[in-house]
Amino acid sequence: MAGQNKGYFLPTTQAIDPSELYKMDVSSQKFKEFIVNLYMQMNNMAMQINSKGSGYYGTQEIATGETFFPSQSLSSTGNTYAAPRPIFRKLICVGPLPNAATSPKTVAHGIAVNSNFCAVKVSGCATNPVGLSAIPLPFTSGESPVRSVGISADATNIIIKVSPASDFTAYTHAFVILEYIKNS
Repeated sequence: MAGQNKGYFLPTTQAIDPSELYKMDVSSQKFKEFIVNLYMQMNNMAMQINSKGSGYYGTQEIATGETFFPSQSLSSTGNTYAAPRPIFRKLICVGPLPNAATSPKTVAHGIAVNSNFCAVKVSGCATNPVGLSAIPLPFTSGESPVRSVGISADATNIIIKVSPASDFTAYTHAFVILEYIKNS
C-alpha cells in the first residue's frame, strides 16, 4: 500500500568519502555544508534509534522505545501538542503456576496504577523444566478446551487462574509481561 510507513531503515552508505575530509579546508563552504549534513545525518539516526522498540525484558520498569497514539482527550485547539505516549514494560516472575485447588494465584506487580494507567499488553510464558515443554500465557489446550490458564492484572497484582480440575504446577518457571501507558 502506497504511503504506509514500513518502519525505519538506517542507511549504511557513507555520507562523504573519509579521504575527502582530510583534503577540506575547515573555513570553506564545502566543509560548512559537510558539518550541516553530518548534523542532519546524526539527528536522523538518533530519531530512528530512539523510536525502535527495546528488546530488554527486565524486572524493573523500562520505557520500551515504542509509542502509543496521542491521547484523544487532548483538544486540537489548545496549546498542548498531542504527542505519542511512551509504552512501559515490566516483567514479573510469578513462580510455579497453580493447580485448581490453589487457583487463583496472585503476585504483586509493583506498578503504580492510577486513573491514568492503561494496559496495552498482558502476556507471558511458563516452562516445565522436567517435561521440557512450554506454554504461552494465557493458554487454552487444543486437546482439552477445559484445560486453561488465564492471566489478568488489577491495581496491585497479577492474577493467574486455572480451569477446574487442572494442574499446571509442573510449570515452575513462569513470567508475565505487562506493557502499559501511564497517561491515558
